[in-house]
Amino acid sequence: MQYQLLILSIKDKRTEYFVKKHLVEKLVFNQTDAQTILNNLPSVIFQSEDKKKIDVIANELIALGVEIQINSPSTKFCSQHIEQVISSSCVKCGDATCNRCQQENKNLCTKCFLKQQNKRRWTRYRQIAAFGILLVVLLVSARIYYTDHRKLDWDRTYNVALVEVVYDSKKDKTRALSISGRDLLQHSLEKWFESEAKRVYNSNIKPFRFKLLGPVFSQELAPELPLTDDNIWTKYKQTSTFINYFNNQLLETGSNPDDYDIKLYLYIYPADKREDYEKQHSVGTTRGRFGVVFLPVGKQSTGRTLCLIAHEILHTVGASDKYDENHFTLFPDGYFEPTKRYPQEFAEIMSLAFPLSPGKEKDAENLDLSRVGEKTAIEIGWKQP
Repeated sequence: MQYQLLILSIKDKRTEYFVKKHLVEKLVFNQTDAQTILNNLPSVIFQSEDKKKIDVIANELIALGVEIQINSPSTKFCSQHIEQVISSSCVKCGDATCNRCQQENKNLCTKCFLKQQNKRRWTRYRQIAAFGILLVVLLVSARIYYTDHRKLDWDRTYNVALVEVVYDSKKDKTRALSISGRDLLQHSLEKWFESEAKRVYNSNIKPFRFKLLGPVFSQELAPELPLTDDNIWTKYKQTSTFINYFNNQLLETGSNPDDYDIKLYLYIYPADKREDYEKQHSVGTTRGRFGVVFLPVGKQSTGRTLCLIAHEILHTVGASDKYDENHFTLFPDGYFEPTKRYPQEFAEIMSLAFPLSPGKEKDAENLDLSRVGEKTAIEIGWKQP
């Protein structure tokens, strides 16, 4: 059973110098250990079973101006705060604690308190990291949303790449659009959009300039888009694969994608795949101003092709479909003349049909008989709400 002699505090630097000298010369500490003791007060500097010896050293230190404490072996002192008498126990692990533990560590021993502090610190780091990730996601989402929903200013002519992609099957050498058909395609589209802009927007602007590129003959069939019931990850993967497939076809033409504001792909699929692709609807999105029109091999209605292209082009600038899940025209937004209702003389371009009577419609096969309706004009920024 040993008594412990503690140095609690030293009043000034001068006193510290003499105490250090005393530790080295009288108590045989080396310089480094003596300095370490003085830097980490309170510290035990001597212990012995001989109380008289302890008292002699204590008196010498008191004479130098040092505050000291003698711990009796009959009293239990805190392992963390060596100058404090044990008065309680840790509420977590049951180890002995003192008054300082209770005040500073909230009734925990120092070990449990530090463990709790580390846990809280890592929890805070995780929260900060999660908040940072959330902030990045929100900023990216906001930017995507802004880009996707930003209406064009219509202060210039926007360049549209019409890229003809043809599946090159071994059985059937797919025929691309004829030269005359390509010229008609470009001229008719530009003329129709210019005419509609003048009628709706009351402006002589030329909305779009079309550049026909290709044909690009692909050895691979275009990937299918995900189904409505697919999970988010499947939708993301399949949509990315679909978009990348077509964007790579534009690069095959040697063109620079940055030269075009809108990219629309005319995908001509083989006769033996007709049943599969007839279920695949043409698509257009404001994200990246990207669209695909699916066209079957062989004789095609040029008028219907033009209507589909115009429809998807308007999707890329913010217009929505004006038909329901059964492809019947929605009233009144899908009607060019909603006050008249039946029969319609013109097809609203985003419904792609002429409502003739309740439950009876005819597909739009002629761009000259198609029009931009009021709701569509608002969506693309040609009219104010």
